Amino acid sequence: MAIYQRNGLWHWRKMVDGVTLSRSTKTDDKASATKIARKWDHEAVQKIKVDGERPVLLHDAIDDFLADRMHNKGYVSAVGYMKKWKNALPNVYMKKNHKHQVQKVVTNQIKLGLAHNTVSIFVTYWNALVNHYERKGLSPGSKLDHIKQSPTRFRVITNEEEALLPAATCPDTKYPAKNATFDAMRQDNQDTFVCLLHLGAHIGEAHNLL
Repeated sequence: MAIYQRNGLWHWRKMVDGVTLSRSTKTDDKASATKIARKWDHEAVQKIKVDGERPVLLHDAIDDFLADRMHNKGYVSAVGYMKKWKNALPNVYMKKNHKHQVQKVVTNQIKLGLAHNTVSIFVTYWNALVNHYERKGLSPGSKLDHIKQSPTRFRVITNEEEALLPAATCPDTKYPAKNATFDAMRQDNQDTFVCLLHLGAHIGEAHNLL
């Protein structure tokens, strides 16, 4: 058993048959942390040596999955989708989140009005998480059935909608979850919108002009 302190809290780490397991005890009391760590030591040996599994906790899995993609294109989008998964499911070993429980999260997102193609991406991120840990030889649980995206329909916006776009993309306005990253994204969207208005071109045509 090994516990160590980080940012004022005690963390547990153990290696069993080449599998490194670690998690926070979420306490700054060493005696309590030691008691928790002994329990986790027993559970780890039971899962890996007796049951033959190589478990991974959901929240740790998501954090590691995102860390591997931190410098990739689309990282901010990945954070947004994985935060939804993290908030919707308990922090238990991934295999304990059965397919019907994971599917229920998707169903709830549909009931909340999430667009079809957004739901498709939401599911794709879950399956990417499972694939990530299957490649590492761990036991991440079930994949979801793929949801095929629908072709996007384009339409011409009205003059009234066009007039609302500058305010809707302005980074200086107050909006939910406002932060520097989203401000920068809004600024990019506004710059693109203004560019297209001035050029009178489709975005693909505008790219070709650069």
